[in-house]
Amino acid sequence: AHEALLARHQQLQTLHAISEEVFTSTALNAVVELILDKVLSLGSFELGAVRLRDPEGNLFRAVALKGYLDPEATINRNIDLQNPATGMLNSHIVITKESIIVEDVPASQGLAEFKKEEVQSAILVPIIAAQEVLGTIQLGSRTPRKFPPELLRTLEALGNHVGIAIQKARLHQE
Repeated sequence: AHEALLARHQQLQTLHAISEEVFTSTALNAVVELILDKVLSLGSFELGAVRLRDPEGNLFRAVALKGYLDPEATINRNIDLQNPATGMLNSHIVITKESIIVEDVPASQGLAEFKKEEVQSAILVPIIAAQEVLGTIQLGSRTPRKFPPELLRTLEALGNHVGIAIQKARLHQE
């Protein structure tokens, strides 16, 4: 019980630090990189990506990556939401606005990038602002894992923070 309390305290501290950064910074890339760093350490993930939807809404482009063995191949590869082979899970997130947990990536459909990276378990969290999915936070573990519900709730709150940061940065640019 003490360990769970300690983990929850760390999650809340991380959320607070990210909130501070989101509300004080207008540099979107810096905020996204910071959030990805914090999220990876928070959930003990080995790799992660933040992907944002293009203005037309059909492609997800990587804007931040950490922990990939071949980051160049990933950063230049867009996910086409219209293509069932590559965009199925992200399309599902856009429609449902809900996170997806995949505890057995090798046996799942989709997630080709994570499979190449030898990810065993993954979480995909929507980035939401004003009821619109602006992108996803994609996190992977190279060891099989089960994810506690409180971690998912924290990650979803962070997805909302990223959504606010994106809206704020776009308004600042305009």
